[in-house]
Amino acid sequence: MPRSIKRLKLKAIFKISFLLIIVVLLLSCWKKQKHEITAPKTPVYNVTGIIYDIDSKEPMKDIIVSLLPVKMLYDYDFSGAEDTTDENGEYQFEKITPGTYQIICRRNSFAVVDEKMVVEHKDKEFEIYLPKALLARTSYGPKEFPSFHGIFWKDANVFAGTGVWKENSDDKPQQAVMLGDFVNRFSKLGKTKYTLKNPAFFALAYLGRFWATNGDENHTIIYSIDPARGNIDGETVTTFGLRDLTSDGKNLWATTHLSKIIKFGEHPSIVDETFDVQAPQPYGIAWSESGIWISDFSENLVLQLDEKMQVKTSYRPFAWNQVAGIFALTNIKYLAFDFAGNLWASDGVNVYKFTMP
Repeated sequence: MPRSIKRLKLKAIFKISFLLIIVVLLLSCWKKQKHEITAPKTPVYNVTGIIYDIDSKEPMKDIIVSLLPVKMLYDYDFSGAEDTTDENGEYQFEKITPGTYQIICRRNSFAVVDEKMVVEHKDKEFEIYLPKALLARTSYGPKEFPSFHGIFWKDANVFAGTGVWKENSDDKPQQAVMLGDFVNRFSKLGKTKYTLKNPAFFALAYLGRFWATNGDENHTIIYSIDPARGNIDGETVTTFGLRDLTSDGKNLWATTHLSKIIKFGEHPSIVDETFDVQAPQPYGIAWSESGIWISDFSENLVLQLDEKMQVKTSYRPFAWNQVAGIFALTNIKYLAFDFAGNLWASDGVNVYKFTMP
């Protein structure tokens, strides 16, 4: 065979071998690149924070903090985590993927904080402020007595409430003030119908006579109700949107829609003082020897105020659920103290008796 033909064959073999090597290298690179794209690494971050007492602002030790998934952005194996705060009130969760979580804090075994928390693509710091727990071991439902709105203790034995009254099941419903106790039957105040009109009553207080409101959010009317006959014998139109009434034995007090507390004079047509209050939505109000108490409906808190109407102690209300056999969080509106120092509250349907700590 001529030498020139041998050289051509060797060159062809070399070129084919070189091309085969290039193809093998490209295939190996393509497979590696494809693996990295189809199996990305899930991003994880740290969630840290400090637990404080809501009133003293001091860090709290030995608080159990639970983190539960609500909606995660990645397919990630996480069913929940739990941590206990150290002496500095600090807690920490590691390897948390972005998404929405439920964070629960227990104080003396009660879940006084239960909030949603969003983790983005970065570490998360989340401070939490804890109230105390306030417990109602006794509650009364509408099967046992009428549904009350405003409530008040006229004396040590007589509980009063505003609500819908029906003497018989076929009667036309009538708004009324009802008197009685939780052993004997409640009855409508007065034996005759109201002589002027029959408005819906909401808040209630007693100061020489009963005082109730019509619930108007702009210009609330306060009605004077004869404590013997039960008829309306006077009304005062206010410039406030009142929510609840109470009495300290000398003056009427009220909460308003504008985060204020009103102290009236001898008559609700006279305003003695107006106080700003640290509550987004103050609702119920009650007076005891320890001072003024209010309910903050938006935050679901019961607040004890000092003489300057500043928050002294914050409580989250829990009522005993007989069916479940546990204390369950409850929302309350109207408040009243009895003559034994117990706090009573109404959510518009049920009435709860709270034993003060």
